[in-house]
Amino acid sequence: MIVYFSGTGNTYHAARTVAAVTGDELYRIGFDDVPTSDSVIGIFSPVYFYGLPADVIECLKGIKASGAEYVYLFLTCGGSDGMAAKSASKYLGRLDAVYDAMMPDNYIKAYDVPSQDRIAKLLCSADFEIAGAAEKIKSLARGDFRCHAGGEMLYLALRPLYKPLGRQTSCFETTDSCIGCGECVANCPSHAILMRCGKPVWIKQYCSGCLGCINRCPERAIQCGVSTKKRGRYIHPDYKE
Repeated sequence: MIVYFSGTGNTYHAARTVAAVTGDELYRIGFDDVPTSDSVIGIFSPVYFYGLPADVIECLKGIKASGAEYVYLFLTCGGSDGMAAKSASKYLGRLDAVYDAMMPDNYIKAYDVPSQDRIAKLLCSADFEIAGAAEKIKSLARGDFRCHAGGEMLYLALRPLYKPLGRQTSCFETTDSCIGCGECVANCPSHAILMRCGKPVWIKQYCSGCLGCINRCPERAIQCGVSTKKRGRYIHPDYKE
Protein backbone atom coordinates (compact mmCIF):
# COMPACT_ATOMS: atom_id res chain seq x y z
CA MET A 1 0.00 0.00 0.00
CA ILE A 2 1.01 3.60 -0.58
CA VAL A 3 -0.21 6.19 1.92
CA TYR A 4 0.21 9.82 0.94
CA PHE A 5 -0.52 13.35 2.14
CA SER A 6 -0.74 16.15 -0.42
CA GLY A 7 -2.05 19.69 -0.45
CA THR A 8 -1.12 21.01 -3.89
CA GLY A 9 -0.14 17.85 -5.69
CA ASN A 10 3.62 17.32 -5.37
CA THR A 11 3.40 14.30 -3.11
CA TYR A 12 0.38 12.96 -4.95
CA HIS A 13 2.39 13.02 -8.17
CA ALA A 14 5.27 11.14 -6.55
CA ALA A 15 2.91 8.56 -5.02
CA ARG A 16 0.98 8.06 -8.25
CA THR A 17 4.16 7.69 -10.29
CA VAL A 18 5.58 5.05 -7.97
CA ALA A 19 2.22 3.23 -7.76
CA ALA A 20 2.17 2.95 -11.54
CA VAL A 21 5.45 1.02 -11.34
CA THR A 22 4.77 -1.09 -8.25
CA GLY A 23 1.05 -1.70 -8.67
CA ASP A 24 0.32 -0.66 -5.08
CA GLU A 25 -3.00 0.88 -4.08
CA LEU A 26 -3.09 4.55 -3.11
CA TYR A 27 -4.62 5.87 0.13
CA ARG A 28 -4.87 9.60 0.75
CA ILE A 29 -4.46 10.73 4.34
CA GLY A 30 -7.50 12.68 5.48
CA PHE A 31 -9.82 11.14 2.89
CA ASP A 32 -9.38 7.36 2.72
CA ASP A 33 -9.52 4.66 5.37
CA VAL A 34 -5.85 3.76 5.68
CA PRO A 35 -5.16 0.07 6.40
CA THR A 36 -3.22 -0.56 9.59
CA SER A 37 -0.79 -2.98 7.92
CA ASP A 38 0.33 -4.54 4.65
CA SER A 39 3.28 -6.51 3.31
CA VAL A 40 4.74 -3.40 1.68
CA ILE A 41 4.10 -0.02 3.29
CA GLY A 42 5.05 3.20 1.54
CA ILE A 43 4.59 6.59 3.22
CA PHE A 44 4.68 9.66 0.95
CA SER A 45 4.84 12.99 2.73
CA PRO A 46 5.86 16.60 2.17
CA VAL A 47 8.26 18.27 4.58
CA TYR A 48 6.82 21.09 6.69
CA PHE A 49 9.08 23.18 8.89
CA TYR A 50 11.76 20.48 8.39
CA GLY A 51 9.52 17.76 9.82
CA LEU A 52 6.35 15.84 9.05
CA PRO A 53 2.87 17.40 8.73
CA ALA A 54 0.65 16.93 11.79
CA ASP A 55 -1.87 14.76 9.90
CA VAL A 56 0.89 12.45 8.69
CA ILE A 57 2.13 11.95 12.25
CA GLU A 58 -1.37 11.05 13.41
CA CYS A 59 -1.72 8.56 10.58
CA LEU A 60 1.63 6.91 11.33
CA LYS A 61 0.54 6.28 14.90
CA GLY A 62 -2.13 3.90 13.59
CA ILE A 63 0.08 1.90 11.24
CA LYS A 64 1.59 -1.38 12.42
CA ALA A 65 4.79 -1.80 10.48
CA SER A 66 6.47 -4.56 12.47
CA GLY A 67 5.09 -7.41 10.38
CA ALA A 68 5.66 -5.85 6.97
CA GLU A 69 8.22 -7.15 4.51
CA TYR A 70 9.25 -3.66 3.41
CA VAL A 71 8.60 -0.20 4.87
CA TYR A 72 9.80 2.93 3.13
CA LEU A 73 9.39 6.71 3.26
CA PHE A 74 9.30 9.10 0.32
CA LEU A 75 9.67 12.81 1.11
CA THR A 76 8.96 15.77 -1.15
CA CYS A 77 10.63 19.00 -0.11
CA GLY A 78 11.42 22.51 -1.24
CA GLY A 79 14.89 22.39 0.29
CA SER A 80 16.25 19.81 2.70
CA ASP A 81 14.47 17.02 4.58
CA GLY A 82 15.37 18.07 8.11
CA MET A 83 14.30 15.49 10.69
CA ALA A 84 11.29 14.13 8.81
CA ALA A 85 12.83 10.69 8.25
CA LYS A 86 13.84 10.31 11.88
CA SER A 87 10.35 11.32 12.95
CA ALA A 88 8.75 8.73 10.65
CA SER A 89 11.10 6.04 11.90
CA LYS A 90 10.15 6.90 15.46
CA TYR A 91 6.41 6.47 14.87
CA LEU A 92 6.65 3.45 12.58
CA GLY A 93 9.32 1.71 14.63
CA ARG A 94 11.39 1.04 11.51
CA LEU A 95 12.26 2.22 8.01
CA ASP A 96 13.92 -0.04 5.44
CA ALA A 97 14.48 2.76 2.94
CA VAL A 98 14.16 6.52 2.55
CA TYR A 99 13.77 8.45 -0.71
CA ASP A 100 13.17 12.09 -1.56
CA ALA A 101 12.67 14.58 -4.38
CA MET A 102 12.96 18.35 -4.47
CA MET A 103 9.83 19.99 -5.90
CA PRO A 104 8.36 23.51 -6.14
CA ASP A 105 7.55 25.05 -2.77
CA ASN A 106 4.00 26.27 -2.10
CA TYR A 107 4.58 28.10 1.20
CA ILE A 108 3.34 31.48 0.03
CA LYS A 109 2.73 32.65 3.58
CA ALA A 110 6.48 33.34 3.73
CA TYR A 111 7.66 33.78 0.11
CA ASP A 112 6.53 33.77 -3.49
CA VAL A 113 6.30 30.64 -5.62
CA PRO A 114 9.17 29.96 -8.05
CA SER A 115 9.05 31.33 -11.57
CA GLN A 116 7.45 29.19 -14.26
CA ASP A 117 10.90 28.46 -15.65
CA ARG A 118 12.15 27.34 -12.27
CA ILE A 119 9.02 25.24 -11.68
CA ALA A 120 9.51 23.44 -14.99
CA LYS A 121 13.14 22.65 -14.16
CA LEU A 122 12.28 21.44 -10.66
CA LEU A 123 9.51 19.17 -11.93
CA CYS A 124 11.76 17.72 -14.62
CA SER A 125 14.51 16.99 -12.10
CA ALA A 126 11.99 15.60 -9.61
CA ASP A 127 10.56 13.22 -12.21
CA PHE A 128 14.06 11.84 -12.74
CA GLU A 129 14.48 11.31 -8.98
CA ILE A 130 11.02 9.75 -8.61
CA ALA A 131 11.57 7.38 -11.53
CA GLY A 132 14.86 6.19 -10.05
CA ALA A 133 13.24 5.70 -6.66
CA ALA A 134 10.34 3.75 -8.18
CA GLU A 135 12.70 1.12 -9.61
CA LYS A 136 14.47 0.75 -6.27
CA ILE A 137 11.15 0.48 -4.44
CA LYS A 138 9.96 -2.19 -6.87
CA SER A 139 13.03 -4.27 -6.05
CA LEU A 140 12.59 -3.60 -2.29
CA ALA A 141 16.00 -1.94 -2.05
CA ARG A 142 17.21 -1.09 1.44
CA GLY A 143 19.09 2.04 2.41
CA ASP A 144 19.04 5.82 2.57
CA PHE A 145 18.68 7.02 -1.01
CA ARG A 146 17.96 10.67 -0.29
CA CYS A 147 19.50 13.42 -2.41
CA HIS A 148 18.40 16.27 -0.12
CA ALA A 149 19.20 15.07 3.38
CA GLY A 150 20.25 17.66 5.94
CA GLY A 151 18.73 20.61 7.76
CA GLU A 152 18.86 19.16 11.27
CA MET A 153 19.85 22.52 12.76
CA LEU A 154 17.08 24.25 10.83
CA TYR A 155 14.64 21.73 12.30
CA LEU A 156 15.75 22.63 15.82
CA ALA A 157 15.40 26.35 15.07
CA LEU A 158 12.18 26.37 13.04
CA ARG A 159 10.13 23.34 14.02
CA PRO A 160 8.88 25.01 17.23
CA LEU A 161 7.24 27.62 14.96
CA TYR A 162 5.24 25.02 13.03
CA LYS A 163 2.19 25.06 15.31
CA PRO A 164 1.92 28.80 16.02
CA LEU A 165 2.82 29.94 12.48
CA GLY A 166 2.33 27.03 10.13
CA ARG A 167 -0.84 25.49 11.55
CA GLN A 168 -2.87 28.41 12.87
CA THR A 169 -5.98 28.93 10.75
CA SER A 170 -6.86 32.36 12.13
CA CYS A 171 -4.80 34.06 9.40
CA PHE A 172 -7.05 32.81 6.59
CA GLU A 173 -9.73 35.09 5.20
CA THR A 174 -11.90 35.24 2.10
CA THR A 175 -12.37 38.24 -0.17
CA ASP A 176 -15.46 39.35 -2.07
CA SER A 177 -14.26 37.40 -5.12
CA CYS A 178 -15.23 34.11 -3.43
CA ILE A 179 -17.89 32.34 -5.50
CA GLY A 180 -18.69 29.71 -2.88
CA CYS A 181 -17.51 26.81 -5.05
CA GLY A 182 -16.46 24.72 -2.02
CA GLU A 183 -13.14 23.66 -3.55
CA CYS A 184 -11.33 24.52 -0.32
CA VAL A 185 -13.73 22.45 1.78
CA ALA A 186 -13.61 19.42 -0.50
CA ASN A 187 -9.81 19.29 -0.55
CA CYS A 188 -8.85 20.12 3.04
CA PRO A 189 -7.12 17.01 4.45
CA SER A 190 -7.51 18.36 7.98
CA HIS A 191 -11.26 18.95 7.49
CA ALA A 192 -10.80 22.36 9.02
CA ILE A 193 -13.20 24.24 6.71
CA LEU A 194 -16.98 24.31 6.33
CA MET A 195 -19.26 26.31 4.07
CA ARG A 196 -21.57 28.69 5.91
CA CYS A 197 -23.88 31.08 4.08
CA GLY A 198 -22.04 30.25 0.87
CA LYS A 199 -18.58 31.15 2.23
CA PRO A 200 -15.77 29.02 3.72
CA VAL A 201 -15.26 29.21 7.48
CA TRP A 202 -12.28 27.71 9.30
CA ILE A 203 -13.79 25.73 12.16
CA LYS A 204 -10.57 24.40 13.70
CA GLN A 205 -7.85 26.44 15.34
CA TYR A 206 -5.14 24.32 13.72
CA CYS A 207 -4.70 22.39 10.48
CA SER A 208 -1.64 20.70 8.96
CA GLY A 209 -0.78 23.85 7.00
CA CYS A 210 -0.75 22.32 3.52
CA LEU A 211 -2.00 25.62 2.01
CA GLY A 212 -4.11 23.68 -0.47
CA CYS A 213 -7.03 26.00 0.23
CA ILE A 214 -5.20 29.17 -0.72
CA ASN A 215 -3.23 27.71 -3.64
CA ARG A 216 -6.14 25.82 -5.20
CA CYS A 217 -8.79 28.54 -4.94
CA PRO A 218 -9.87 29.22 -8.56
CA GLU A 219 -10.66 32.87 -7.80
CA ARG A 220 -7.65 33.64 -5.56
CA ALA A 221 -10.28 34.58 -2.99
CA ILE A 222 -8.43 33.13 0.01
CA GLN A 223 -5.65 35.16 1.54
CA CYS A 224 -3.43 34.93 4.58
CA GLY A 225 -2.62 38.51 5.41
CA VAL A 226 -1.57 41.25 3.01
CA SER A 227 1.53 39.46 1.73
CA THR A 228 -0.23 36.63 -0.12
CA LYS A 229 -2.26 39.06 -2.25
CA LYS A 230 0.82 39.84 -4.33
CA ARG A 231 2.21 36.30 -4.48
CA GLY A 232 1.57 33.59 -7.02
CA ARG A 233 -0.13 30.26 -6.51
CA TYR A 234 1.22 26.78 -7.11
CA ILE A 235 -0.58 23.57 -8.08
CA HIS A 236 1.16 20.55 -9.54
CA PRO A 237 -0.02 19.79 -13.10
CA ASP A 238 -1.47 16.47 -11.83
CA TYR A 239 -3.96 18.44 -9.74
CA LYS A 240 -5.03 20.50 -12.75
CA GLU A 241 -6.33 17.48 -14.63
